[in-house]
Amino acid sequence: MRYDSEYEKYWKELLEQFKKEKVSIKAFCEKNNVKVHQFTYWYDKLIKGKVKSKKKAFVKVHFIVNI
Repeated sequence: MRYDSEYEKYWKELLEQFKKEKVSIKAFCEKNNVKVHQFTYWYDKLIKGKVKSKKKAFVKVHFIVNI
């Protein structure tokens, strides 16, 4: 858990910096040597409060055949 909280602290600070700089995500990521997909993951997690699940959801389908 400590590892996660350190990452979270790092990204909170980085996202606050992003808000102040008012540059594009791509430019910010290049300047701070982070990948865009990492940025969007943490932005979604910490700012929007959501993260896309990696788990796939399956729905059981029942067919009714009328003959």
